[in-house]
Amino acid sequence: MRRGSLVDEAQRLRDLLRDRDNEIHRLETTVADHEADEGKVSPNTSGATQADHQYTRELHSLEADVKRLEQDLATARRAESVLETQKQENLQLKETIDRMRFDLDEARAAAANSGKSGHGRMGTSASSVGGTLSKNLGDEMIRKLSEVPVAEELEDEEDEGDSFVETVVTTQRTRVSLSQ
Repeated sequence: MRRGSLVDEAQRLRDLLRDRDNEIHRLETTVADHEADEGKVSPNTSGATQADHQYTRELHSLEADVKRLEQDLATARRAESVLETQKQENLQLKETIDRMRFDLDEARAAAANSGKSGHGRMGTSASSVGGTLSKNLGDEMIRKLSEVPVAEELEDEEDEGDSFVETVVTTQRTRVSLSQ
């Protein structure tokens, strides 16, 4: 049996030697690949790799993109400011149009009331129910407008030449219960 154990031992040592030879060959291939990669570095880089140069180029490119995006953002903010100003002007024009419509409706109601005033008190109030609401709203608007200082508006108008006086009218609805 001693001979069988020697044969087994010899086979084990041969397998071990073959495994080590394969390992040495693999390590030599790895070293050769590494040396080839080292050879790709240009002589004037003083140790910097191409990856470092690529990183630097990408960094500069990204910094340029950030500056461009910041400029785009500033432009967008200016545009937003202009649009907000235009929006406010449009709202003021809409309020002016609404106010003029109200004044026209009120003038029509007053003209209709003056034409029917000969029929007596009952005829006038019965035919101008819609006008009564407008008249009350008009009175309320006149009271609110009388609170606005007119002298300041006139001074501003004289200073700026082409400016105009603008009055903003806002309304608020409240519900009143008629329970008694």
